[in-house]
Amino acid sequence: MSEHIQYRRPHIEEAQKLAEFISRIREQTYDLDIDTMAYAHMVQEILHPDSIAELADMIKSAPAEGFARIAETPDQELVGLGLGRRGEFTDTIEHLFVRPDFRRRGIASTILQRHQRWATRDQSGWVLTSNTEGLAFWRSQHFKVTRDYTDPTIGLNFTRIERQKRRRKAA
Repeated sequence: MSEHIQYRRPHIEEAQKLAEFISRIREQTYDLDIDTMAYAHMVQEILHPDSIAELADMIKSAPAEGFARIAETPDQELVGLGLGRRGEFTDTIEHLFVRPDFRRRGIASTILQRHQRWATRDQSGWVLTSNTEGLAFWRSQHFKVTRDYTDPTIGLNFTRIERQKRRRKAA
């Protein structure tokens, strides 16, 4: 369904562009009818130099320790991204975003399938609990909701999602 979309690994020099993309998508997607501090954290924290450096590290460490894929139109317009890393116990999905006007075209599913092929262990991530569309997507991809967490510094609720790595049967 996403045949006109091209997928590739981003370059380290694109970290700032990816941070701006994440910030824009968060701003368009999240219904943060909450205090200004939480809103600023969710939308603006990704633009902080430390966060941009962290994105660059994920890109640089791919594919050995990090996962990085972007989705673009043939005109190289960024419409989706997925970033992750090897965690202590699972391979995490740190960011999975698709522009609202490109959703329901299989872009997030394609990025997630590539993460699945990259992952060597179970997969996990966190989703903003109020992001019902996001939680429905993760459930449709066979992720299970395992627990909730409230970030005490900003007062936002997050939901942990996990999926077991498919193991090949021994011959």
